[in-house]
Amino acid sequence: MAHGRFINMFRTFHNTGSGANLQIHTFLESLQQVLDSELELPETLFLQMDGGSENTAKAMLGICELLIAKGG
Repeated sequence: MAHGRFINMFRTFHNTGSGANLQIHTFLESLQQVLDSELELPETLFLQMDGGSENTAKAMLGICELLIAKGG
């Protein structure tokens, strides 16, 4: 949920894993949707991570660090 912007629902199938790859894909898709509609990303993002595995949380923190390092 991008508060005040939109709500996304991503459908997956039984043969699709629900790990870090899916989490990162949906996160980046949501960021792209904000970028497409507003032509820039907000300076501050709030990301709530709960209910996932430790590896998924580490991967999400890694992708967030990569976005910061790339200036995106």
